Amino acid sequence: MRSRTAAALAAVDGRLVAAGAGCFALAVYLRTLAPTVMWYDMGEFATASYVLGIAHNTGYPLYLLLGKAFTLLPVGDVAYRVNLMSAVFSAGTIVFAGLIIHELTRSRAATLIGALTLAFSSTFWANANWAVSYPLNALSTALITWLLLRWRATGQASYACVAALALGLSLGNHRLILLLVPGMALYLWHGRALLRPAVLARMALLFLLGLSVYVYLPIRGEQGPSLSWAQPATAGTYWSMFLTGGSRPEYWDVSFDIVGRLGMLLDYPLYDLTV
Repeated sequence: MRSRTAAALAAVDGRLVAAGAGCFALAVYLRTLAPTVMWYDMGEFATASYVLGIAHNTGYPLYLLLGKAFTLLPVGDVAYRVNLMSAVFSAGTIVFAGLIIHELTRSRAATLIGALTLAFSSTFWANANWAVSYPLNALSTALITWLLLRWRATGQASYACVAALALGLSLGNHRLILLLVPGMALYLWHGRALLRPAVLARMALLFLLGLSVYVYLPIRGEQGPSLSWAQPATAGTYWSMFLTGGSRPEYWDVSFDIVGRLGMLLDYPLYDLTV
């Protein structure tokens, strides 16, 4: 009984450490947050969120719906409010990253060090400061990973079902989440003894429910918002945005520059963890 109580207390302490790291990160992000509109996609995302428009391919329906909610906050200008969304999602990612580390190590020190290392790595911190879709993608990745870990640890199907819903929703933000799918599928396969047919059916339905956020594109596109990349507003346009996010041949030429991509990945650790 005593050892069980000690284990429970250790788990609570780990959750508090993860939450504390997330709160500290949020406080710093608020101090460094961009005060208004920034360059590149930031102005588009802030404007599209405010007018409930349609952003460039893939349309980003989940991001824009959440962004609209943040534009209703009585603080700063519209761009600042959407920038704030990135700070909140990044801080949430730190919380779940800490929970993942504690789930794997049961070490409060590792939880704190790992979470804060991620929080203040260069690329992650930069994206927490302005309106881009990457913080929401990072939060989705961390949330799904934590849910799957809890599913295997507890055997409760509800965790796997919520992970499927989160995956469907996150596809309405950024396709980078697809990089998680192979690992997710392998992890589910190794835990297949816990996946009864009824559970798999619920997961499939919840995934489709999350993916249905893309219905936003034709609904809003037909209303003619003041900012819409779904032009011409046709079924083919919406379908193309959903399937590929673009159709230019040069997109694939750039995407499959494997040598260049590997070189960039090798440069990232030194860049991210130094000033």
